[in-house]
Amino acid sequence: MDANEQVLQRLDELVREAEEIGATRELDGGTLVPYNPWISWRVSAYPLVADLTGGKESQYYQDFERVARRRDAENLSAACAILRRVRDDYAKGYILGVLELAAAEVFTDFLDMAEHLLSNSYHVPAATVAGAVLEDSLRRLYVKHVGPLEPRATIGKLNKELADRKHYPVTDQKAVESWAAIRNAAAHPDWDAVKPESVSLMIQGIRGFIARHKA
Repeated sequence: MDANEQVLQRLDELVREAEEIGATRELDGGTLVPYNPWISWRVSAYPLVADLTGGKESQYYQDFERVARRRDAENLSAACAILRRVRDDYAKGYILGVLELAAAEVFTDFLDMAEHLLSNSYHVPAATVAGAVLEDSLRRLYVKHVGPLEPRATIGKLNKELADRKHYPVTDQKAVESWAAIRNAAAHPDWDAVKPESVSLMIQGIRGFIARHKA
């Protein structure tokens, strides 16, 4: 059994555990499920969801955390549904697999990694990686030309301020907006809006952008 199969198996186990916990109730006949198995399940599920979906900022994790933190059967059922979604999306390749994450360590250039993922039909993860490179580049440019970063500065805000200050032309500003839209669609997730050909052009465009505007 390879690493990705082990992840799928573990997700299936967590779904079954949640269903079993949800089938029981406190002795008072209320909606709360028993505390000990519930907290044990949370301890196992939280880090796995975070690790698989890109951290605590991912939409998957935020949706999961919002319902899994409540100890009642209805919210546990909702958390279980999100786990099934994670499991299905992971199996279909929409979420970067364990083997691909491990392979990332051999790439010195993350855009090379994005191209590698794209060439292996992982266009959604490729867009996410390329978007992260773009955001890092904008942050470096901002620090170089403007000053300290504001908390939670977004690609949109960085792009607008850098363009308004004439650090690059409107054509580049529009290109960054289009790349950011693809990255956001990949991350939130709106995968029907993420096309392989668009991701390919995105990666090429970001390479050119970085070459023109080195921080």
